[in-house]
Amino acid sequence: MHGRPGARPAAPPPDAVHYTLRRIRRPALAGRIAGALSHGVHVLLTAEAGFGKSAVLEEALALLAKRAWRVRPSEAAAQLQHLVAAAPDEDVVVVVDDAEQVANDEVVALLQRVLDAPAGPVLAIAGRSALPLRLRRARAAEAITELGPVDLAFDARETGEVLRKRLGREPSVRHLERVMEETEGWPLGVGLASSIGPVGPVRLDHRDALAFLREEVLDRLEPATRDALLDAAVPDELDAGLAEALGLGAEALAGLAAAGVFLRPARPDGAAYRFHPLFRALLRERGAAERPRARQARLHAAVAGALAAAGRTNGAVEHWLEAGDWRAALDAAVAAGPALARTAPDVLTRWRDRLPAEARETPCALLLEGALASAQGCPERALEPLAASVEAWRAAAGHAGEWTARALLASALLALGQGDAASDLAEGFDGPGGWRAGVAAPATALTAALALAGEGRAAHSRSLAAAALHHPAGGALTGLEHLRQAQLDVPRGELDRALARVHAAAGALGEDDPLAQRPALLAGVAWILGEQGRDDEALAAWQDAAAAAGAAGDPLCAAAARAERALLLARAGRLAEAELELARGDHPVAGWRRGALDAATAGVAALRGNPAGALAAADRAAIGAGRAPLVHCLSLAATLAPVMAEAGAPARAGELVAVALATADARMPGEAGAWARARLIVQRGHLSNLRGAEDEAVDDVVAAWAAAGPNAVHLVRREWPRLRPLVWAALERGRLAPEPVLRAIQRAWPGGEALLPFTDHPLAAVRSRAVGPVVASGHPRALGQLRDMAREADPAVAAAARAALESVRRAPPPLIFRLLGGFEARRGAWRIDAAAWGRPLTARLVRFLLVNRGTVVPEDVLFEHFWPGKPAASARRNLQVAVSMARGVLDTGLGGESIIEAVEHGYRLRLADHDLVDSEEFEVAAGTALTERDLAARRTLLERAAALWGGEPLPEDRYADWSRDWRRRLVDRYTGVLEALVDACRDEGDARATIQFATRLLELDPLNETVHRELMIAYARCGRIADALRQYLACRRLLVDELGVEPSAATSLMQGRILAGDFGY
Repeated sequence: MHGRPGARPAAPPPDAVHYTLRRIRRPALAGRIAGALSHGVHVLLTAEAGFGKSAVLEEALALLAKRAWRVRPSEAAAQLQHLVAAAPDEDVVVVVDDAEQVANDEVVALLQRVLDAPAGPVLAIAGRSALPLRLRRARAAEAITELGPVDLAFDARETGEVLRKRLGREPSVRHLERVMEETEGWPLGVGLASSIGPVGPVRLDHRDALAFLREEVLDRLEPATRDALLDAAVPDELDAGLAEALGLGAEALAGLAAAGVFLRPARPDGAAYRFHPLFRALLRERGAAERPRARQARLHAAVAGALAAAGRTNGAVEHWLEAGDWRAALDAAVAAGPALARTAPDVLTRWRDRLPAEARETPCALLLEGALASAQGCPERALEPLAASVEAWRAAAGHAGEWTARALLASALLALGQGDAASDLAEGFDGPGGWRAGVAAPATALTAALALAGEGRAAHSRSLAAAALHHPAGGALTGLEHLRQAQLDVPRGELDRALARVHAAAGALGEDDPLAQRPALLAGVAWILGEQGRDDEALAAWQDAAAAAGAAGDPLCAAAARAERALLLARAGRLAEAELELARGDHPVAGWRRGALDAATAGVAALRGNPAGALAAADRAAIGAGRAPLVHCLSLAATLAPVMAEAGAPARAGELVAVALATADARMPGEAGAWARARLIVQRGHLSNLRGAEDEAVDDVVAAWAAAGPNAVHLVRREWPRLRPLVWAALERGRLAPEPVLRAIQRAWPGGEALLPFTDHPLAAVRSRAVGPVVASGHPRALGQLRDMAREADPAVAAAARAALESVRRAPPPLIFRLLGGFEARRGAWRIDAAAWGRPLTARLVRFLLVNRGTVVPEDVLFEHFWPGKPAASARRNLQVAVSMARGVLDTGLGGESIIEAVEHGYRLRLADHDLVDSEEFEVAAGTALTERDLAARRTLLERAAALWGGEPLPEDRYADWSRDWRRRLVDRYTGVLEALVDACRDEGDARATIQFATRLLELDPLNETVHRELMIAYARCGRIADALRQYLACRRLLVDELGVEPSAATSLMQGRILAGDFGY
């Protein structure tokens, strides 16, 4: 079929093409055309070849009673002159097909006379490009219907129908979607894919379609236009800069777009164009076959230069390689600087494999090899080629290449824990060569400063970072600078400041993050949260870091984040989740970060009752900790010590702690390492306590408390399982003052429940101080404990307990009910667990009363819902028992009225003003937002209401009759909030937020076509045309699978408009 190079592939015969298009019936479109013509409305069909204009027009004419009067291209002027002179009646349809063939001034003038006439025949004009007719008056009078590619393209239903006839069965979803993606609904492309033979496989090579396009479109163009098209197809998209580079002015580009050559706007602002994928494939094929290689090379070089000037490195490299200029391609890669390591590995591999043999040992090729190893998450493999590249560039005085290689090498060394070597690479970055090397030179210096900070070398780190930020390109590296400062703040104990700094830096990064600072910053946030003992937040933050690293092409950071998650889960005793996280690791963790993976493995082994495995993994982690930056080494040592001790090796744990403390004293003395030292001293005290050396243990907890200083709250939260017995003993001996200790515990876990055990402490001052927070906790044990304490001999303790009981009686701890996302009830800080309710029916009764809050629920109604069919007396006894059990949980028992009020053979839930029900809070916020008229305030209020939505209302009672209307009301209100947010974001032009809220709307109602259309529009406005098409296909798949129906005409039309480059919606 292909023949010799440059030979014309055999186009399908015209009869076969016409048959292909005519056998596809389009009754809806034909009916629309026929309806317009029958009412005297002119019809203009304008689209490129293969859109089936003639076929659908013939189908429409067959539906009419009117006579069709066809204009022949060879006699068009004479025929139209006769028509105008004869003035036929209105029952004639004048058909002008292939109008571009008759588009001379005389014919256009005659057609204009027919259009402008107040009465007479109706026109049906079909052509590949628009005739220069004046249509404003006809449009205003609604006397004309204009149809284009948007209307003529096949939707998924029509494509599926064609494929079904070809296959003799229903096409698979993937098959249909592939044809839609490759043809974009172009009717002939779909038809030819399924036109070979009676029944059998569908053709997806599109050779017939390409042959048709060549014969019917490309080869019919004027040579100059044809030549311009072959040039224009070189880049994937054509914007003003690329058009200028190719010698195409803005007017020429607009002219091509209007010439019926499958060129569409690619963006809503009209700043770029794209060809239909099949036509682009043809143009590129013909350009390669017909033109001298040198000319094509010049075109690719021109495109590469324009892309490089716009900072689009990947595209520039690809086009330089197509141009055959591997040196320029490598120069463009070098110009990417440190961002080169974030390029996708398959792209880097393709670049490397396309290099000629002579290029393989050049400094650029060595740099590429090192970048590839870094991008694959294998820094150990990057060292040799990057080091060789640095030396080669230095010898050649290639400053940009040398500093790019240095930047990548410094990052690889840092990942491997070789910080000292990384810091050596920054030497000379502020010299003339580094000054001219772009961002690579300050990136090398700041990476070195980061390494120095991790080793505790604050002064050197600070001076180097200051110089790096002073570099002309240093302003792009502020994210890394905040991370560097956090490396110094954390071991010092400035945890809150470090967290605020790094969190703000991550939030300040825009959408464009070429140096991939966001994953590192998010990992920094997660690390600091873990140091603070905020494990649940740290888990979520590590998940965010893993996702960001994956998106940025940093597999090493992503793998390390998953290892950290596994470690946190293992520490929390969540064995199954920790194992799952370890199993998800699809990439090995390299360098010093492997310590977290080994520590997680140790924790999992310990949970599984395998002390030998736990100890072996902990030993590996300890070895890995030795390679980590000092701040992480000390943290990991403090984490590993209790694992080793529990695995039966307390002596080994003691050695690890002793070495770590000695290292901290030597390299981070005084305040510089106060936090790191506090954690380690706690471990030493814990180990002393295990061997019965209580005096030493108490000495250590006092020393740790002093070292922690204002960070005692974080120390308590992070180390409480080991710290608790030590603190208890130190309080008992008077070595620690009760007030700061209990205040730190209360700050660590607000609510007071954590202080409940201290109401039994031997020291009266401790018991007395614990009373206030404990009573506010709402814990059921608290009241009984306070009653006992009120009878104590110690007057201070007794008085404090009596005062607390009185305060509870006057103002009980607030009741907080969560109904969104699952039922939860709290009294104060105490979460009421399932056991407290006694039996499930008690909690269900409370949920029923909450749903019907504000009304008295008659006994009969409760009997019907909870004890249907039982005698009234029996049901009443059961109800009284359930109410009594619920009161026992919700009431304080100190007298006063009950939360569950008995009223005239019924019950009502009576909450205090300070009690909260989350569904009611959401409804109030939603109502306020939806009635707000100030557009500036409305979106903020809507976003606040959306944030209060915790999930499905009472999923426990999803199928209960009594919850149905209440659930529907809440979901409808939430839907209204999201719909209003989608409208607000769309009106503000915030397409990304529109995508976010429309996606949440689809979670509520996946079959809502309106929301699918909103998503399609939002994707298109972001320039994500492929995602818009995928959204349409996803919508169709859901509708067909769930309802057995195709998308509506509005949805299919939207898809067609997006593909046709019509963004006027």
